[in-house]
Amino acid sequence: MNAFRMPLIKQKNDGFTLVEIIVVIVIIAVLAIIVIPNFTRWIDLSKERADLANVNLLNRNTQSYRLASEGADPFLDSNNSSADLMAVLENGKYISGYIEPLANGGVFQWNFDSESWEYYVEGQLVGDPVFNTFISKIVASPITYSTYLTKGTTWNPQQGNWTQYNPNSWNGYLEKILERGDVADNTRYPEYEGTNTIGYENPYSGKATVVNFNNWRTIQNNYPTKIPPAILITNQAEFDPTSTSTFLTSNASFLKGTMVIYKNRTSSTPNDQTVVYYVLEDGSKSEIRPISEILSNP
Repeated sequence: MNAFRMPLIKQKNDGFTLVEIIVVIVIIAVLAIIVIPNFTRWIDLSKERADLANVNLLNRNTQSYRLASEGADPFLDSNNSSADLMAVLENGKYISGYIEPLANGGVFQWNFDSESWEYYVEGQLVGDPVFNTFISKIVASPITYSTYLTKGTTWNPQQGNWTQYNPNSWNGYLEKILERGDVADNTRYPEYEGTNTIGYENPYSGKATVVNFNNWRTIQNNYPTKIPPAILITNQAEFDPTSTSTFLTSNASFLKGTMVIYKNRTSSTPNDQTVVYYVLEDGSKSEIRPISEILSNP
């Protein structure tokens, strides 16, 4: 009699094979190679942006200290280190404490030539030095962000006629402050006069002209000896930093060294959308900084 035999049941293996495990490990490794450096760079950029905001803070508060203090100006004495000058601000209650850069290798340094704070990472100046100097001058100017936001969003440089500013428009307000300062005199400088109150000169042309216009061809044709200007306030679409137009590069010889303050020509565009950038020698743009970042987060 044959013994009863149980049928063989093939056991199901729910585990991963060695090949599958290796594939998963390779995928994870590839993702790590891609993601981790980008994430690290994002953290570094966030720290640098915070440090740049602190540079604006230092420049604004240094300006306040220098306007209020009497006697010898420590910010003109080259025997003082940047740490000494930071301590001056701290002792004067202009900052709550010594400000340390967040980025690894970051340093805040006072520049006695430009009379402004600068920011270095690993010995390299962050941002274009000319642009950084201009930004520090805007920060130290009488332009206030809260006041700027109350100005009209529609382009309107003149009040009544071309001899007076319209300080109630966004561009008229900027022009008045940059050409006249915060003064009662509302007389408007024609473009050809060529002056500004923040002490910025175009490094290529030596001009200090502030141009408040939305048709560059008119300026180029009517005032050829006064360009490139120092500052251009405009809503002309070709100056939109997001534009793919070749306008800037095609006109580099007329625009290089110009600080552009631009807001979209759509009348409903709020003033906090204004941006500032610098036209480089080849017509390319420097970094683009929103005015909200410059003025509201000094």
